[in-house]
Amino acid sequence: MTDREKKLLMVVAVLGLVGVCYACYQMIYMPLQRNKAEQEKLLTELSDKQDQLDKMQRDLKRLPIAKKRSLPADIDVAKREYESALGYMLRSNGVPAGYTITPKVTVDARSIPEIAPKKPAYTRIGYDIRMQKVDLPTVVKVLQAYYDLNLLHQITALDIKRVEKEGSAASTGSSRRNSDRADLEVTFHTEAIILDGAENRRTLKSVPISFAAAGGIGGYHAIMNMPETSRGIKTKHFPSLLAEEVREYLAMEARNVFHGPLPPPPPPPVAPEKKENPFAEAPKEDIAPYIRFNAITTSSTGVKEATIWDTASNNFYELNVRDEDTDAPEFQFLKKYKLGEKWKNYEYNSWKPLDQAQPFVIGEEGTATLRTFQFLGYFEDGLVLKEIVSSEPIAATPKIDPKAPEPKKGARPVFGKERITTAPKLSKDDLAYTGAVGGLAMTKPKVTIKYYVWRLGQTLSTLEGKNAMTEEAARNLLKKSSSSSEVKTPTSLEIAPVARSSN
Repeated sequence: MTDREKKLLMVVAVLGLVGVCYACYQMIYMPLQRNKAEQEKLLTELSDKQDQLDKMQRDLKRLPIAKKRSLPADIDVAKREYESALGYMLRSNGVPAGYTITPKVTVDARSIPEIAPKKPAYTRIGYDIRMQKVDLPTVVKVLQAYYDLNLLHQITALDIKRVEKEGSAASTGSSRRNSDRADLEVTFHTEAIILDGAENRRTLKSVPISFAAAGGIGGYHAIMNMPETSRGIKTKHFPSLLAEEVREYLAMEARNVFHGPLPPPPPPPVAPEKKENPFAEAPKEDIAPYIRFNAITTSSTGVKEATIWDTASNNFYELNVRDEDTDAPEFQFLKKYKLGEKWKNYEYNSWKPLDQAQPFVIGEEGTATLRTFQFLGYFEDGLVLKEIVSSEPIAATPKIDPKAPEPKKGARPVFGKERITTAPKLSKDDLAYTGAVGGLAMTKPKVTIKYYVWRLGQTLSTLEGKNAMTEEAARNLLKKSSSSSEVKTPTSLEIAPVARSSN
């Protein structure tokens, strides 16, 4: 075999070996790699599916709680109660009158997932809330109360800006820190959802079953069907949405981003020494400047509600008027107070015709403010009221006849077996004093009637004698109101009897 043949044979052997290697790569190695890649892909998909299944199983346990935190299934009930809860939240946290709650939904329904064809997983409702002339602590309290509601809702937009007062220079430095801090304007958009399969209840929040332990199953169902009563219930049977640690959110005021840190407190004033009479009675406090006509709202059922807020005692007065399905307007007066975290009715009057409504009292015992009014009707953004001022009569003292015979000797006292039927002898001074007191006791109490228009945002102190109007002027306002408003008002302004206590 020649050298040339040996070289050719070597080339052929090398080419054959390369062909065998290539065939093994294509027919054995490449299929094994593809199978391995597909196996890894399937294992990854299986892991993802398992994670999704585990998450769905965990979420399935949370579904009953989510349905309880959802708004009621009836969308009309949900809108009415949610709007009422937002208004109560703003009032109870010190937001001044002038706030607005406007229904507004800007969400595309196509973005909501479907659990079946043309069956969305939830329904979304939204409101725009605007607050004016508030300070940062009030904003913090409102936001904290918002999340304490513990509903399926969220704030999707929040805008806080500082509004300079007209005619004031730019506030910088110390002048900015010492200026009025209630100059913020806050606007935020809140959205709440109604889950598919939510509870069909009349209350906004689910009432805990623990209420049945106190009032029985009948009381539990009564609360479930009384949305007005359950509005003040603060449930604790859901996990908190805020931080688990105890945090003082109001500490944000120390680093106020709008006004800077708080100014140092002024030194305490040095009062001059004065001798006080230990027997002198302390003057009673006038809380009229702290009682404000806060808001007028109309529910979907046609009930027109006027809210009066007593910030001194933290009491609320509600004047309700309804004229739906009735021959004449009906009136109801409620006074509420806060006990711990709950609001309870202090005074409650059932619905009565407006022209037969009993007078109601605004103020507190032990203060200088205790005024009796009677509701007559609405006029524009105010209330037409009749104030009844009555002087209290002095307790009657029986007169003693100076000519009456003397009592028998040995007569027993009043608490003995024999009662004294004749009066003892008195001096001239005693007779004069007794006659004067007896004469005062027989006089009739003097009743004075005044008429006022209490405008929205005004305090009770504005209802003074100089702002009173005549009966004819009040009657004219009621006629104008009855001709231009849906709420009818009585045309009679007869003086109602004055309610006096038995003691």
